[in-house]
Order: sequence, then C-alpha cells, then structure tokens
Amino acid sequence: MQEQNVVYAESHGVGLVMDIFTPTGPKNGLAIVDVISGAWDSSRGKIRDHQRARFFSTLCDRGYTVFAIRPGSISKFTIPEMIEHLEQGVVWVKQHAEQYGIDMGRIGLTGASAGGHLASLLAVKNLSSDVRRGADVASVKAVGVFFPPTDLLQFGQQDASLGEVTAIARRVAFPHGADELSEEQVREKLIEISPARRVTAEAPPFLLIHGTADEVVPLEQSEKLLRALQEQGVSAELILKEGGGHPWLTIHEEVAMLSDWFDRQLGNMPIDSPADATESEIPKADLGTSSKRYLIIHADDAGMSHSANMGTIEALEKGIVSSASIMIPCPWVNEFAAYCRAHPEGDYGIHLTLNSEWKNYRWGPVMPRDQVPSLVNADGYLWDNVAQVVQHAKLEEAVLELRAQIDRARQLGIPLSHLDTHMGAVVSRPDLLKAYVELGLEYDLPVMFIDTGDSETLREYPALMELGQQLQTRLEDNGLPVLDHLLQFYGGDDEAQRRETYANALRSLKPGVTQLIIHCGVDGEELQAITPSATRRDGDRRYFTDPDIKALVQEQGIEIISWKQFRELKL
Repeated sequence: MQEQNVVYAESHGVGLVMDIFTPTGPKNGLAIVDVISGAWDSSRGKIRDHQRARFFSTLCDRGYTVFAIRPGSISKFTIPEMIEHLEQGVVWVKQHAEQYGIDMGRIGLTGASAGGHLASLLAVKNLSSDVRRGADVASVKAVGVFFPPTDLLQFGQQDASLGEVTAIARRVAFPHGADELSEEQVREKLIEISPARRVTAEAPPFLLIHGTADEVVPLEQSEKLLRALQEQGVSAELILKEGGGHPWLTIHEEVAMLSDWFDRQLGNMPIDSPADATESEIPKADLGTSSKRYLIIHADDAGMSHSANMGTIEALEKGIVSSASIMIPCPWVNEFAAYCRAHPEGDYGIHLTLNSEWKNYRWGPVMPRDQVPSLVNADGYLWDNVAQVVQHAKLEEAVLELRAQIDRARQLGIPLSHLDTHMGAVVSRPDLLKAYVELGLEYDLPVMFIDTGDSETLREYPALMELGQQLQTRLEDNGLPVLDHLLQFYGGDDEAQRRETYANALRSLKPGVTQLIIHCGVDGEELQAITPSATRRDGDRRYFTDPDIKALVQEQGIEIISWKQFRELKL
C-alpha cells in the first residue's frame, strides 16, 4: 500500500515529502529509508524508477515498511541542505515508529546514484546529527547503496589539484560558482560532501553494489568508500555487477540481494521460511526465463506541438510510458529539449523525420532548403507523405538531413538513447533503411529495428524483408539491440474500444522485447487544429497514466523498460 506526498518537514517555505510503502501481508517490524534522488533531483519520476527496479515490492514482500524520502533537488537546495532534509526525514520516521509498527532502533538506509551518495554521506557523519527531536537522532543500523558518488574531490580521472573541478562537482558543490573561493576553501567544500573522505569507525555496516561498466559514476567511487570503511574497521562489502551500467536491466536481482543483506543486518527472518532452513532449502527468486516479457511503451511525436509535449511529459512522469521520441524539425522542439535537459535521466530518441503530414500545420527540414531540394515540395515543406518521400528523396540529401537532425538534438543538449522513424519513412526504401542503420552505428545509438523472425510485422516494410537479416547482423555484431516485436494501433476513436485493444495486446504480449508505440497529447484547440487524431492522442495519455493499466501490466508479469535498459539487456 502506498501513501503519497506525506509531508515530513518544510524548508524555505517548500514542503518536503515522502511516499510510504507498507506491506499488504505480515509486517516484520523493520523499516527501510530509501533516498529518492538521481543527479541530485528528487522528482516523482525517481520514485517510478525505484518501482521499476522493484525496491518497494521486494522489500514490502519481506515485511519491511519503506519510507521513500525526497530530500529536494539541486535546482533549489544545496547538498548540505539535502542532508539536513534527509536527517529530518529519518527523525520523522523514528517519531512515527509506533504509528507504523516499526522498531526505531533497526532502520536500514538505501539509495541509488545521487540517492546513494546522500545516504552514504548521512551514514558516515558519526551518527550524530544537529537535527534532534527529543532523544532521536538521524542514525541508522545498516546502509546498502547502488553506484554512489563518494569522492567529489577525485571523480573518475579528475585529479583535483583544483585548477579544474569536475562538472559534476561544480554542479553539486558550487551551484553559485566558486570563483571567489580559495583553493583550500574549494577543497574543504568538496571534502565536506565526499563520503569516502568522512568515514569514521562509528559508521554502520555498508553494502555497495556497482556495475563494472558504469560510465556515469566510475566503479572506483564505490571502491574508494569500501577501502575507507575497511581501514576504519567498519563491516563493508562490495558486490560487482559484471557489465552493469547505470543502472542495468536486471537490477531487481541485486535489489533482492540487498534485501537478503538487510535481513541479516537488521535481524529479519524471511517470512514463511523456517529458522533452521539451509540456503538450498529456501526457495530462490525467479531470475527470469526465456518466456520473460519486456515492454517499451514509447510516446512518439514529442516536439510536434505544445499539447503533444504536455501530454508526453505527463505520461512519462505520472504514467508508465518509458521512452519518448522527438521530432527535431518541428516548431515546439525547444520546449521539449528544455525538459530533456532538466531531466537527463529520461529516455529520449530522435524521431527521424522526412515528411510533414498535416494539412495546415507544416514544417521544413533542419538543413537549408537549397541543400536538400529533393526533400521539399514547392512550398518548401517536407513532403506530405511517405510515398512522396520514396518517389523524390535523393539518398545523399536524406542522409544530410537525418544527420543534421541528430546533430541538432545534441546541440540542444538532449541526452539521446536511440533513433527511430516518423511514419516509417526511413525504412521505406532499401537505400534509406541502410543509411538509417549506418547512422545508428556512426553515432553509437540503437535504432528501432525489428527482428527478422517477426514476419507479420516485416510484411508491412518490404525494405526490411529485403535487407533485414543482413542489417540485423550488422547491428548485433556492433552491440546494438534489435526488437523482437513492434505494436501500434491507429484505429478506434471510441475510447472504450481503444482501451480494450490495448488491454488485449498486453494480455497477449509475446516473449521477448516489444515496443508499443503510442501518441500522447492534451486535447484542446491547438491539437484539434493540427490533427484529427486529437481525441485518440488525449486518450493515449489518459490510458497510460491510469492506475488500472499499471495494475494490468503488473498482473501480467510484464516488465516495463526503456531503450537505455534494452541496450544493457542485450549487451
């Protein structure tokens, strides 16, 4: 059971909130505080990330009550302020221990990435806090974290002689700049927020979990904290995920390991397991089989209009949409790009666009029109439909435009996870299809490409039938994943009919990785003036933010993933 937005404190007139997850079955009387933060942003979307990783369900199934604390974001607060907020949150949990039936002396602390950093920093502060409520202090009994930054003085290859400070350190330590600070002052501030440099013998037991292929937070960050803890005689261990990134698709397996560790540290006996059971006698968690069903719920056409942007953002933040694709030539792309920059943890692809299909709402190429004349009509807009693209587009000009769209996205600061195609234009001719795959290889980005074993879908794309096996091999040989199945439904203006179509598709989802393409919007004058599909787009937004659809996905045992996670799954 989930309580949302429980206010535990206030800072600068802003309410600080947590979500509380309580077991539906027997409680074990123990609590876990989960620090919700990614890139030092604690928006609600981060709670959804932890739900996907099964933090809450795994722990609650074992009887734990989980307090998902949001300590504030770097856009508003400094790291020391976030630590103070976290302390206030832990104290609040202890003050309400009786209400939630937990033992205030046996609280575990967890977090991932920036949340792991904040959890680690709190835990190594000698267990003494300036934030007191009666006899309570913000101390915990055990800490288990995933891929935490631990040394902001030396992050990755940065040797902080402090002539230069890493970008990540500048952002979190000096949001207002460090120009007026001396080198020693800069060093002191970085040490202040570096858990690996703050460890004392009073720290609680630690478990660190880190991927060996993490390109965001180097593995050495966990190794530094591990050494510092062990040098102080603190019980600490490090679990390595071979090939794991930031995060990895099967992270729920390591969440289960974390739960096992908390069981030992906090004294929890697994529910329904005999006290004298040996390891071989305790049932193991299902770690996945060939029948596992993964689903990318993919919102197309971001950037097309303001209403499309708002619908897509709502579906990403409040629903179960896991990925979005952006139309770079469209007039509202800057608005969505700003959202991407503010939420770099999201999953964003480029909706490579060679046509402009609406009657009264048109767009041209990113390239100057005189450099790609075969891509535009007499009015200077991209061709109306795919058939005209097939007929008129010269390959070299199409490649210029597609590359320009990718480059423009990068200039806008959009963190890219993949490439796909608007209305299938780039897979409509064999030469365009080959160029599409080569662009993916050139930019090291997965492309939306369907396994040649899915003959039903391939029949709709003759170019794929012709070159599919050859290009699929090329992608896979270069470590880029290929979808097993693709679903999209354009018919059914009646909302009840579309809902049933989606529900039936989920119930009959095939094993493997499927992408379901939807189009989100907010119905209104703008969207109605652009497209006759305004009602359907509004319906997609509402359906994929409906708790009922989330419940159906969980009931079916389907795992929602992003393109970032898909790439890690296949590597």
